[in-house]
Amino acid sequence: FLLGIGVFTFILLIARMLKLVELVVNRSVPILEIAKLFAYILPTFLEVTVPMALLLAVLLSFGRLSADSEIVALKTSGLSLYQMVVPVIGFSLAVTSLAMLLAVYARPWGNSNLKASLYEIAKTRASAGLKERVFNDDFAGLVIYVEHIEPPGDKLEGILIAAGRDPNQPNTVLAKTGFLVGNEEAHSVTLRLRDGSIHTF
Repeated sequence: FLLGIGVFTFILLIARMLKLVELVVNRSVPILEIAKLFAYILPTFLEVTVPMALLLAVLLSFGRLSADSEIVALKTSGLSLYQMVVPVIGFSLAVTSLAMLLAVYARPWGNSNLKASLYEIAKTRASAGLKERVFNDDFAGLVIYVEHIEPPGDKLEGILIAAGRDPNQPNTVLAKTGFLVGNEEAHSVTLRLRDGSIHTF
């Protein structure tokens, strides 16, 4: 059962783990923050992998008992199939309770904390989403170039934004400075530009 949880969770998490490692390597986000994000993501995947691991454990256990003729030996000793199933039912009920706790409490807790943590990273560190002197295309429909990011990362200088969200009217925005302004209620970050111009075709 534990092996199944480990394998299934690792397989489902592998894509997310690569993105989290990229935040450490390319964006200089502290490892402690990445560990928190990982902990907040985990309940969502455990909600799926715990029942999968239970099914795998039951199938492997009874398959092994059957292959080693242990079921025949147990029946010869006077145990019926119903008596053999009692511990499986008890374990299944315990795992079902765990899955319900994950679905009702752990996943909403993880999602809300994940959103808050990502907001804090974006608010305090522009470098988590932007790199200096690189054309950043991590944002849908936007390519952002920043000449300089002042520590701790909420002030930008020398900004160029190519906005292609509307294919009929592409815009190019130039600005001398920009500031990241956080909205605590919406958990969003707005880039406010100053001393700039918009060029439209």
